[in-house]
Amino acid sequence: MKRRWKLIALAGLLALLGGLSALQRQVAYSNPSSEPAEIAIVRAAAWPVSDAEVESLVRQAVALAGGLDSIIGTGDVVVIKPNLVWDAAPDEGYTTDPRVTRAVVRLAQEAGAGQIIIADGAALYRDGRDARGATVEAFHLCGYDADGNMVDDVTGVPLVDLNNSGGIDQHDPALVRQAYPQNGLIQSSYWLPNVILDADVLIGVPVLKNHSHAGVTLALKNQFGIAPSDIYHQSGSQMFKSALSHGADDLGRHIVDLNLARPLDFAIVDGLRGMIDGPIGGALADPPMRLILAGDDPVALDTVGALVMGYNPATVPYLGWAAGVGLGTDDVTQITVRGLRVSQVRRDFPAPRGNPPAQRAEAIPPSAAIATPGEGHVVLEDVAVQAAASDNDTVSKVEFYAGDELQAIVTAPPYRATLDLSAHRGQAVTLRAVAYDLALNDAEDSRTVEVIQSPAPGTASIQTATISIPTYPYAGFLESDTDPEYNITYRYLKRSEYENSNPTPSWQNYTALVLENDYLQVTLLPELGGRVYQMIYKPTGHNELYQNPVIKPTHWGPLDSDKNWWLAAGGIEWGLPVEEHGYEWGEPWSYEIVTSTAGVTVTLRDTLASDRIRATVTIHLPADQGYLAVTPRIENPTGGDIGYKYWTNALIAPGAANTVGPDLHFIFEADEVSVHSTGDERLPGYGTVPTGPDYRFSWPDYDGTDFSRLGNWDEWLGFFEYPQAQANFAGVYDTGADEGVARVFPSAVARGSKGFAFGWANPIDWDNWTDDGSTYVELHGGVAPTFWDTATITAGQALEWPEYWYPLSDVGQLSAATAEAALGVRESGGSFRVGVHSTTPRAAGASTLYVWDRGDCSELARWDLPAIDPGDPFAGSVAAGGRALADAAFVYADGEGNLLAAVNFQDCLPPTSSVEPLAPWVATTSFTVTWAGRDTWSGIAAYDVQARDGYEGAWSDWLTNTIAASGTFTGGVHGHTYFFRVRARDTLGNQESYVAEEWGQTFTTVLTEEPAPVLVTSRKSAAPRQPGPDESIAYTVTISNTGNLSTTAVLTDTPPAEMIVLTETLAATSGPAPTYADDRIHWGGVVEAGAAVRVIYTLAPTPATPYGVPLTNTAQIAGSVMGPITRRETVTRMRFVWLPLIMRDG
Repeated sequence: MKRRWKLIALAGLLALLGGLSALQRQVAYSNPSSEPAEIAIVRAAAWPVSDAEVESLVRQAVALAGGLDSIIGTGDVVVIKPNLVWDAAPDEGYTTDPRVTRAVVRLAQEAGAGQIIIADGAALYRDGRDARGATVEAFHLCGYDADGNMVDDVTGVPLVDLNNSGGIDQHDPALVRQAYPQNGLIQSSYWLPNVILDADVLIGVPVLKNHSHAGVTLALKNQFGIAPSDIYHQSGSQMFKSALSHGADDLGRHIVDLNLARPLDFAIVDGLRGMIDGPIGGALADPPMRLILAGDDPVALDTVGALVMGYNPATVPYLGWAAGVGLGTDDVTQITVRGLRVSQVRRDFPAPRGNPPAQRAEAIPPSAAIATPGEGHVVLEDVAVQAAASDNDTVSKVEFYAGDELQAIVTAPPYRATLDLSAHRGQAVTLRAVAYDLALNDAEDSRTVEVIQSPAPGTASIQTATISIPTYPYAGFLESDTDPEYNITYRYLKRSEYENSNPTPSWQNYTALVLENDYLQVTLLPELGGRVYQMIYKPTGHNELYQNPVIKPTHWGPLDSDKNWWLAAGGIEWGLPVEEHGYEWGEPWSYEIVTSTAGVTVTLRDTLASDRIRATVTIHLPADQGYLAVTPRIENPTGGDIGYKYWTNALIAPGAANTVGPDLHFIFEADEVSVHSTGDERLPGYGTVPTGPDYRFSWPDYDGTDFSRLGNWDEWLGFFEYPQAQANFAGVYDTGADEGVARVFPSAVARGSKGFAFGWANPIDWDNWTDDGSTYVELHGGVAPTFWDTATITAGQALEWPEYWYPLSDVGQLSAATAEAALGVRESGGSFRVGVHSTTPRAAGASTLYVWDRGDCSELARWDLPAIDPGDPFAGSVAAGGRALADAAFVYADGEGNLLAAVNFQDCLPPTSSVEPLAPWVATTSFTVTWAGRDTWSGIAAYDVQARDGYEGAWSDWLTNTIAASGTFTGGVHGHTYFFRVRARDTLGNQESYVAEEWGQTFTTVLTEEPAPVLVTSRKSAAPRQPGPDESIAYTVTISNTGNLSTTAVLTDTPPAEMIVLTETLAATSGPAPTYADDRIHWGGVVEAGAAVRVIYTLAPTPATPYGVPLTNTAQIAGSVMGPITRRETVTRMRFVWLPLIMRDG
């Protein structure tokens, strides 16, 4: 059963439960405005239309309408029903052109159909004879079946006569059965052919005709042919189907009921000719229409088809009835026409036509004009387009296109859409707005714009663009005044005049500076206070800063109420020299741009005046990092000290929605915060106007409520960290969206840290700042701890500090942040879950995440991270083992041990140390050994150094608990080789382990007498050491001479008796080739001082080679100063057993 059958069954059930309202019908059909019905119209270039072009037209139309692949499943039985009203030649226009039908057959075959049938039930013989068999005659004369064998001549699929029920007035159960249309309009049941009812897919292929009774005959009317004339014949005749009344009140209802009994899954309209006095008048459109229409919604298809013929669908009653019972939509706002538009193909057939008569559709087109963007503008890849549209009756919708891609449909004013132009980066693209009326008459306007280019990978770029924002007309109501304390001229709003003007927004263009690298796209608006307007996190495509869709003056700000105003435009703004946003958030700032391989830098400046306090803000986007570096600089060029206030204010709405959700969390490290203002009666300071940090509450939990979570708020709240910022970071993170923003700053300089939101359960009304219901939270950072405090800058001095702002996602929450990385740590289900966000790309193995028990520094987890970058975070989990989050340290470090970020930081990482390399040999019995160590976090307290006499010797302590970095080793003996290793302890007692390397960390040989060869560092290796059943083993014996005299070395290697030597693999890198004799491998040759020779061979297993038993291969090497040496290697043959893996849900 296909999708529409189920939807109609739902519609029927709703009807049984109490009838269908228009809205319920739409819901039952499941055709929301975001997914309109798609109808395709294509047209041939000229008449006549060749066979190849017919095939091409059908394929184009079906593809534009969505294709058949989602409708036809593998092995499906597909019935294709043409319109064969009577026996007529295919070029006469009465019946479906067989070329169209055959093209549909081939598409069904390609879609995987298991069986395909062409079936219809003709209405009558053209010559008027009264006999059964009209369908067979129609198949013959209409071009399907020249030889009369009821098999299509071209495709070979069977042809079926739907009129046949076993004989006149017969009901052969092998041929027909009763169908009961849900929500039927006129009849409760119909006898219908089994071939129709049993079909997995039913595809209609009607002809484009008007109709003397029905008004139009297209996809829905074509279903009349499924009713067998053997049963529904005219009284006293064997033909016609007039037992189904053709009266004005009845025919359309039968059409609807037959479609309910077996709905169409798809339809293709043969509009190649077009009959203007249908169904059987014979007059054809001149010139021929040359059309193919297609769609999976027959009501929408017939609606469009009626309009193509110039008829008003609203005057064809059965179209409305069909829509009402859930067969499809007749609402043109819910119909998208692909390919050609109706206006491009419309031909007005005679009107009125039918009973009741189909009337002429009106033909006056609407008007359309794009208001923004302007022609030739350089725009961002997400561009707002607005059009004005009007009509003499009703504008049904406006479609917005980027190039040829339909991206948005708007059905009510304002006709505004945001288009995605990312596919056109660095190119020109034409934006089109097409307005339609109810008759799908249309008008189009277009603008060609340039889309900003993408930066080259690994670089940062800056471009200038134009951004259009609906803006209220506040500018005409501004007056200037001067603040004498700061000698600053500011503008105030004549609020009464402004509000009495009934202001409405209009589009205004702003110059935008667009900075971009691989991870961030940052937009600055110099005209609106030099603000950071957008910070798009490219891995998610989301602007993490709030972006108000309108520029609208609020009642807030630093002035008296009758003058006060502030633009909650969104982004990050700079507030100087007073609290509550300062004076300069809406003034134009000048800017300078510097580009280099390191990144892009924009320096924004409010003024060059030397008689007042002033500010610059430097914005730097690095080429290869995922943060925005922001450096505010406050300057006092005057001759006197100035007390001032400066606050950076970010309006934030993480995630895709450009609004905040209940799971947004404020991230502050303070244990206590002070209330600036609140409407929440649960909090201190409610009902008062605090004049200092006197009303405080514990953070984040107070009186059983977690106030860090926005969804737990009632009304508005503004608060400061108390007594000042308690860490070098703050932020917000929405755990529902799994996205957030971090601010990293030096809290010793930028001491103020503030949060604000409008509330949740009972928030401040959004129409105070916007028009669309969106909202945001604020994150402030200031020089002084609170708004009540004043900072002082002395004459001629400047203060600047660096901050780092960056978005992050998929780390669960924000727990710590630095300029290098952020961590999100939480406990869930008995595990610690850790997310790592790196602001810079790091290669696999270049960084490590540690989890330690804070009580004993035992390691709970360690991850050497895979490749990580600002768009690809890491997530891991470790069993908590009953520990609380505060009992564990989470530490992220780079490969050099440098701390990148930490939660509950504790130094549990031991230092690293090594002995400096020694000469291969020394000529004295005493010599100096040097070592070094490194401990990034705590510092090295002491070293232990061990020595070993000879390869077979044991390690023994030489120096312990020493702070020295070198020592003199004494007592060396001629010919002896001495190995050394070191370990270090830090000041917290973390101690590294000694290395277990074969040679320690360095070695040397004492040669105080005559020159001598030293072969002690010779070694033997095998690969693999755990071979499979049939796997051979490659051995390498390295004879290394670290002495000061060449030697003639002799190797005797005894392989295990259970394996065989592959003699063809015997080889040496110098000297003669090895030989194999007497069950031994032999090699002899000169090894120069300071050189090495490798002897190589392969052993293969035999049936006698045991499994799981260590097999040792022993090599003896003669020629060293201390006599022969022995080297061994052991391998174990393994038998691998593959066990099933059992997966358990949950």
